[in-house]
Amino acid sequence: MMENQPAYGQEDEIDLVALTFTLLRKYRQILAAALACAIIFGAAAGAHTAWGGAVSQNAQKAYESELAEYNRKKESYEAAKQQYSLDIANNEKSQRDTEYAIQNAQEYAENSVWNNLDPYNVRVAQADLYVTTNYQIQPGMAYQNPDRTDSVLSAYASLLSKLSYLRAQGVKKAAAPIAVTALLLLLAYSGFSL
Repeated sequence: MMENQPAYGQEDEIDLVALTFTLLRKYRQILAAALACAIIFGAAAGAHTAWGGAVSQNAQKAYESELAEYNRKKESYEAAKQQYSLDIANNEKSQRDTEYAIQNAQEYAENSVWNNLDPYNVRVAQADLYVTTNYQIQPGMAYQNPDRTDSVLSAYASLLSKLSYLRAQGVKKAAAPIAVTALLLLLAYSGFSL
């Protein structure tokens, strides 16, 4: 008996060719055993289904309601996904429009006449008007020619205030020539020279 068993640490060799020939000689018995097992397990499954192993009505209804809930959630997910895609498209369009508006604003800021004006660089025109009344002091004479300078200046101040009044009333273009003409007539009537 000890001779048939391999010694400890030695390996058994299996001859695959001999094993294959042995299985081929006994193939009828192997197929019969497989067929018998298939019949036995098929009959057991059929008996289980026939004696209450089938799905009950409540379980079927629960399954159908869960399936309907799943389909509803799937549709909701697809609608949300589509809405998300639309939102992305709208946001991208809004971003492009905003970038275009910013670019236009920058171009306007660089090229605008109004933005390039310096508020502290104000051009001022000044006109000096000298009025002479030909007044001379005559030494040694008791009677002097009357000095009309004050009356001319007050008339000029009155004329300017009337010009401001006319402009406030909306008479812009006609007010300046009227005022200048009136001043010149006043000066000419008084006998003064400019």
